[in-house]
Amino acid sequence: MQTVSQAEAMQKLPELLQEAKSSAVVIRDGNESVGAIVSMDDYEVVRRAKIDKALKAMDDLGALLRREAAREGTSLDELEKMLDRHTI
Repeated sequence: MQTVSQAEAMQKLPELLQEAKSSAVVIRDGNESVGAIVSMDDYEVVRRAKIDKALKAMDDLGALLRREAAREGTSLDELEKMLDRHTI
């Protein structure tokens, strides 16, 4: 993994894009990492992981709502109507 300053990144962008195909390039502003150039394959891995995490959170929320609806004696149809009206 290569690390470059912002100024260097701006000067060497074409070269860094080539480098990023095989290894991430971290861009720093002083002592702080502010960004990275990564391959599309690596980007897609991160993107898919974020989507999977969001979908799991939605599934978990749905399961929680179903449990609470059952505990309260609310049917799934009633729960769906309440969600459609945003009255929960």
